[in-house]
Amino acid sequence: MNDHCNVLLLALSTFPDKLMMSESKFVWENGKEYTGIYQLDPVPKMLADQLAQKQEFLDKIILLATKATLEEEKDVTITYLDGKEAIYHGAALDYFKSQIESYMNPDSNSEEKFVVVPIDEKNIEKGISDTIEKVREIKNIRLYLDTHGGFREIFLVAEAVISLLKIDRIEVQGIYGIEYGQQKKRIVDGRGGFHIFDFVSGMNEFINYGRIDSLEEFLKKNMAHDVKEQKQQEELISCMKKISEGIQLCSISVFEKGLDELTNYYAKKDMQKELGSHGYLFIFEENIKNDYGFLLSSKRTVIDEIRWCRKKGFYQQVLTLIESRVPQYLKMAGICEYQLKKGEDETKVFNRCIPWVYYDKGISRKERQNKMVQRWYPRQQKKNESGKYLEDIAADIWMMFTITNEKRELLDQFLWLHLELKNIRNQLNHALNTYNKGLAYVEEKITKYLELLEDLTDAGNRTT
Repeated sequence: MNDHCNVLLLALSTFPDKLMMSESKFVWENGKEYTGIYQLDPVPKMLADQLAQKQEFLDKIILLATKATLEEEKDVTITYLDGKEAIYHGAALDYFKSQIESYMNPDSNSEEKFVVVPIDEKNIEKGISDTIEKVREIKNIRLYLDTHGGFREIFLVAEAVISLLKIDRIEVQGIYGIEYGQQKKRIVDGRGGFHIFDFVSGMNEFINYGRIDSLEEFLKKNMAHDVKEQKQQEELISCMKKISEGIQLCSISVFEKGLDELTNYYAKKDMQKELGSHGYLFIFEENIKNDYGFLLSSKRTVIDEIRWCRKKGFYQQVLTLIESRVPQYLKMAGICEYQLKKGEDETKVFNRCIPWVYYDKGISRKERQNKMVQRWYPRQQKKNESGKYLEDIAADIWMMFTITNEKRELLDQFLWLHLELKNIRNQLNHALNTYNKGLAYVEEKITKYLELLEDLTDAGNRTT
């Protein structure tokens, strides 16, 4: 006895308009022939035979059935291979059962063998939902799919069912169809047509959400046969995986390293011309290039990275980039100068030297702006009698902004926003209950922050 349940999912077809059917032979890929009269006969017979060779049975068939296949009783003329004719009277569902029941598990009754899902072609969503519910009710299921026959939207229904069932970790074991050739009628493996949807889903998941899991799983099952192409594919996946890990871990260094590797990858190879083929991954090469845009350039800046992450909705990454990369960018753009200790970096000095108390304690705008062109030293924790923070002017760590008087107001606004976004990130990272503003508020502040940063550094309005 099976420790699982072999289930075939298919959509019933109505009888032909001329109400005439002929018995035919259908050839499976191993050369074995199976006869069929009704167009859905061959696949269940073939599958039952293949399972029998493993000492298993075809246990159930889930039938997607329109009202016509369930209720419309007709007289159909049947012509057999030996030339004999017969008349069948009844509905398509009953005829299918009569043809296939004897090929299925002999220990089950008809009700157990056939699970009917009524389908309204004007309400396909309900059909999808009902089908998934029926599949989920079957324990230890091994699902197979016959894509031949049925109503016009069967392919879309099947695709939706397969995709949604993956959430339950229910994988389709086999997909079959019928090919009508001039010489022979064949039962064919139809997995290729459905696997492309897995690939497209994986690509969408990577491009839209930065996750590589589905795409990597697909490519492991469908690795390129050509050794050179396989190597290129593995290298590209490695770059994409690093970017994905950087996004998921909110690790800017890993994210940027992945971008560097992907940039170098595209820079040194013209993939399509060199390979002379179009494997799955290379079909979407241009999509990847277009999506990452200026990030795949050695001239990219943190502004490009922030705008790309913001476009994707990766707001934690945006906030991390603001805190960890903007200070370096300000120095590179000639806005800041630093006196560093050994082992210090610009980000740490930036956070230590900017007297955030100027923004926390209601110091006047004029006083803040007068401070803009002076050296800023690390803020001391000790206060003098007046309650003001003391600054160690003898410290060997300091920073200063090299800006024009015209940009003092701009810098003041920028620093105020930088402080606010830094505090938001700290509250979120430490799961504090003090943050009570929504995403729209953060988005508004990031938009303004980018505008100020670009104006401050004369970065222009380049888009990724």
